[in-house]
Amino acid sequence: MVARALDGSDANGPYSYPRARYLSQQFVEELCSSQGASEGLIQEVERVIFEAHSEDQRDGTTDFQELLDGRTMRFRQAQRREVEAIGAISDRIAVELEKESAVDGLVQQTAQKRELIKNYNADLAKLVVKGSEIQANRHAQLSQVAQGLTTKIQNFQNQRRNFVTLQDEVTNMRAAKSPEMLRQVQARYPSSGLSAAQWDDFLLIYKGDADKALTGYVAWADQEIAKLQGIPPAARRSKYAAHRRHGRHIDGAVSPALTSTHKRGSFTGKTSTATSISPSAISSKSWRESPWAGRIGEVGKISRCI
Repeated sequence: MVARALDGSDANGPYSYPRARYLSQQFVEELCSSQGASEGLIQEVERVIFEAHSEDQRDGTTDFQELLDGRTMRFRQAQRREVEAIGAISDRIAVELEKESAVDGLVQQTAQKRELIKNYNADLAKLVVKGSEIQANRHAQLSQVAQGLTTKIQNFQNQRRNFVTLQDEVTNMRAAKSPEMLRQVQARYPSSGLSAAQWDDFLLIYKGDADKALTGYVAWADQEIAKLQGIPPAARRSKYAAHRRHGRHIDGAVSPALTSTHKRGSFTGKTSTATSISPSAISSKSWRESPWAGRIGEVGKISRCI
C-alpha cells in the first residue's frame, strides 16, 4: 500500500512508485535471452529511461525514440557530413593514386612515339628528290607552323566547349540542384518553423555574375580562334572585288581623285560609261597624289595571286 498526497506534491518523489514490481516468468524469459539483449529488453529499458524523465524534460515527445532523435539530431547530421567529406576525399585520393600508377606507362608510350616520329622523319628525308631540298625544307617549316596553329586552335576550341558546358551546369544548378538541396534541408529540419520566404534566404546562388563571365569567356575564345584562322580565301577574293567595284582602297578609304558627284560610272565635267577607274580618267597631278598610284600594282599582284 502506497500513500500519496492529495495536492500531488509528492508526485515525482522517490517513493511515489513501488521500488519493486512482480514480473512473470514468461516475461522474464522473453527479456533475458541467451543470445544477448533481445528487442523486448531494449524496448523495456528505453521505456524505463523515458519515464524517468519528467514532462518538462521530454521536449514534447511521446516515446524514447523521439526523445533520442531530438537530442542527437545535431550530432547525427554532423556525423553524416563528415562521412560524406571523408568519402569525397577518399575518391580523390583513389583517382590520384591511379594517375600516379599510370605515369610510368605513359612515359614509355611517349618515348616510343618520339622514336617512331624520328624514324618517320628519317624515312621522309630519304624520299626527297635531289635538287628539291630547298622546297622540302620549306614544306617542313610550313607543316610545322601549320601544326602549331592547329594545336592552338584546338586548345581554344576545347576551352570554348568547356565554357559552354559550364553554362549548362550553371543553368542546371539554378533550375534543379539548388532548389533540391534546399528541399532536402527543409526535410531535415521540419521543426524549424521558418516560412517559405525565410527559407529562400538559404537558397544557394553564385557569388558573382556567372552568366556574364561565361558569355565573355566564350566571346574571347571565338575571337582568338578567328585570329588564328584568318579570313577564308573565298571571302578575301570577294572583298577585293567589292573594293575594286566601288572605287575604294583596300583599307576602305575613298580615292581623293573621285569627286563627290560621281554616280553610275560618270565624272563631273566628263561623260564616261566605263565601269573601272584608269589613270587616263584622272589628271596626272591628282593621280600622282592619289594613293591609288601605288595601290593599282598591289591590286594587280593580289588578283594574279588569287
